[in-house]
Amino acid sequence: MEQIADGQLLTCLSGPSDFLRALPRDPESIFVCWEITPEKIGNLKKQIGHEAYSASRWLLKVLDVTDIVFNGNNAWQSVDSDIDVNEKRKYLRVPGPGRTYIVQCGILTPGGLFLPALVSNACAVPRNGVSDRLDGEWVRINSAELLRLSTEALKNGGVKGNQLNGAGIAVGGGSGSGGIL
Repeated sequence: MEQIADGQLLTCLSGPSDFLRALPRDPESIFVCWEITPEKIGNLKKQIGHEAYSASRWLLKVLDVTDIVFNGNNAWQSVDSDIDVNEKRKYLRVPGPGRTYIVQCGILTPGGLFLPALVSNACAVPRNGVSDRLDGEWVRINSAELLRLSTEALKNGGVKGNQLNGAGIAVGGGSGSGGIL
């Protein structure tokens, strides 16, 4: 399966290597895919012991890292999702829209210790609604001035090219003399 994010082709099935990728799906969820090698799993077993490993749970931990430099412990909030490590992909709900998330794949020991085996890329989900940007840089003229120029153009025979009376206001893609396009 291949996805495109930030201009890069991300391959979820990449062969014998460890990876965890997160891609935004919509304001409320992300798509996660991973591959964890038997060697990585074996190292985790050695680290905590076979008995503790067999009583542990595999998790995907979604961490809210919006506007911070993530150091491994300073996420705003986190949400855990139990997984079968062999699943390889899953859609996950995120705590809220318009935020940036990192996902960790690891094991939670019976004693409550989480050991991350893989860490994803940062994944920004879109906000849920209309943009709150109110900058009006694209507005270069007020409505009274536009009305004055358009009325003047109609009196003088219309628009030449795609400029309104030489004022530098684009009003259409064609040319004509019957008014504003």
